[in-house]
Amino acid sequence: VDLLAARRSLRRVQSQPAPRYRPGHRTADRLGRAGEFDDTAADEVEEAEKSYVDSIEKLSRLAEPRLVAASSPVALNYRERLAVLDSAIADLRSSIEQNRYNTHLRRELLAVYREKQKTLQELMKEVKS
Repeated sequence: VDLLAARRSLRRVQSQPAPRYRPGHRTADRLGRAGEFDDTAADEVEEAEKSYVDSIEKLSRLAEPRLVAASSPVALNYRERLAVLDSAIADLRSSIEQNRYNTHLRRELLAVYREKQKTLQELMKEVKS
């Protein structure tokens, strides 16, 4: 994932107005009680996010000694990459707090979580402690 493209995408999504529930709208009518559906779906997504966060925290604990001990250009590159990903995660979480049901932001957040998980896994293979 190109981090600059991810940043641009994040800014674009954040600048878009959030979709709103409109009673009587055909999508809402098809779903029935849309509010309950949205809450359930949001809860499921938050559970998936929690799984990513748990995995990332475990990998981060394992990778931390390697990052601290290593001074190679590769390790420095990983450090910088992880800092950018952490910043993107914080920005996305902040935006999601404002609108829990914004699916674009949630997809972006999951993509950044996947990228961070992949980066940590690569770090574990590349940088020796």
